[in-house]
Amino acid sequence: MTESQEAQVSEAQIAVHWREEEYLYPPESFIAQANAADPAIYDRFSEEHFPDCFTEYADMLHWDKKWDTVLDTSNAPFWKWFVGGRLNASYNCVDRHVASKGNKAALIWVPEPESEEPVAVTYRALCHRANGFAARLRDELVSRMAPGDVPKAEARAKELRAQIKPS
Repeated sequence: MTESQEAQVSEAQIAVHWREEEYLYPPESFIAQANAADPAIYDRFSEEHFPDCFTEYADMLHWDKKWDTVLDTSNAPFWKWFVGGRLNASYNCVDRHVASKGNKAALIWVPEPESEEPVAVTYRALCHRANGFAARLRDELVSRMAPGDVPKAEARAKELRAQIKPS
């Protein structure tokens, strides 16, 4: 679109598509289970408990290796959180929820144009897609390697898989 075409699109024409202006209040059951529902959170996360207070939420995640330091401020403003720790974001966001929430929506895709229906992707389907994509990446990497490098890469992949298995 050229600049002259962009200028011809009015805000009113764009606003027609702003469904986000609608406010939906969460159900009481959702509010009750929220992490911040407890008024004591203000004390637990007060400045006097900083930065150790964040371990409360870090402990809700699965860590392959627990951190050594909660917050490293030695190179401000490039602070580092949970230094020495290692986690797998995909496992924490998707895989660990498959057993208990496998058929629930992990994400809901709302396409444009609005005439198309939203698509819900369950935790199980998302896990399947993520693993399929990872396998394609692995196969592509292996196909580009020299023959002597393949056994080394397979051995390293086996080591990494053993390290990330949940306990």
